[in-house]
Amino acid sequence: MIARTTGDRVILREDAGAPEFFLPFEEERVVDKKIDLDLPPASGSTTPEIIGYPEPDIPYTPAPGEQYITQMGRNIPEGTIALKEGAKVMSADGKHVGNVELVIATPHMDHVTDLLITSGMISKEKKLIPMDWVTTMTDDEVFLGVEEHSVAELDDVSILS
Repeated sequence: MIARTTGDRVILREDAGAPEFFLPFEEERVVDKKIDLDLPPASGSTTPEIIGYPEPDIPYTPAPGEQYITQMGRNIPEGTIALKEGAKVMSADGKHVGNVELVIATPHMDHVTDLLITSGMISKEKKLIPMDWVTTMTDDEVFLGVEEHSVAELDDVSILS
């Protein structure tokens, strides 16, 4: 839905529609609590099947004998991460080397190229971490395949700001 980006703007395509009609980032879902762990899951995961979405401000009450629960779900593409601003960045030797300040992508949003991280309490240093250094990510942590000294050797890009 993104046509292009600038340093401070995201410009949507004309056919993207109005933002008020976009799906919410997080929403409550009614899911089937019954998971038979002896059988392989049909979809390849053990995630409970989504049954529906409760009406806003009306609590979901299952009928007697039903095993449904509500849980919060995120509307993000499968296989992606919603990286939180300020996520911790950890080196291969287990050191906290900074926090994510910015995600840098190619102009057409094909893929992320770098993470801008900050470190330091008083004098903040900014460093660009290439995505090929990233081994795994969760929504609040990024794990690198390089040790702390490799990150320390990167140039401080805060002078460019």
